[in-house]
Amino acid sequence: MNQEKKKKAKVMEENKENKNFYNNRDLKNKKKRINRIKIGVIVAIIIGTVIVACEAFIEINYNWNNVENQKNYNKYRDGEISYDEYYNRTQDSLYDYSMNVYVVSIISSFARVGLNASFILIIIGFLSITIDNSFNKKMRRISLIIASIILLFMMSSIFVPSDVITIISF
Repeated sequence: MNQEKKKKAKVMEENKENKNFYNNRDLKNKKKRINRIKIGVIVAIIIGTVIVACEAFIEINYNWNNVENQKNYNKYRDGEISYDEYYNRTQDSLYDYSMNVYVVSIISSFARVGLNASFILIIIGFLSITIDNSFNKKMRRISLIIASIILLFMMSSIFVPSDVITIISF
């Protein structure tokens, strides 16, 4: 009788250890999922900053090109330079502007690919929360809604060119 009680106590102790193991594993999985979302958000912020900087550089480059053309025109009008010199300077300015826009557009395109990759990481993080039963039902619904919104935003940024968005917003 005494041995049976010891066996039952031992089995109960093992069950408690197994429960603690599974609870710790669930907690670690929750932390991993949330860390994936955090990493995705941080990467998205960094890459979004690069995209905004590229767009700002294009605007600054455009303004600089206009200033250079205006200076050249004023020098030509005042008779300081000939028409050929005015034409050559204008063409050089246009070439510099075009090359800068080309380089920045390539960097911006790569940044958009990285941004979409970080969005995918965030979506995977939210969907993994959605399918995990260790989170409560409200949290799972919210994560599904957030994942859907991010997916729609990502799809619109892929299929709608940024020029169209710029024209519509102004």
